[in-house]
Amino acid sequence: MDYTHSNAIAGLLILACPILYVDM
Repeated sequence: MDYTHSNAIAGLLILACPILYVDM
């Protein structure tokens, strides 16, 4: 896994966590 792909996954997690938190 290269750095760019890892960084993209981290960005998605950062965006998804607040959405999941608000959804609950």
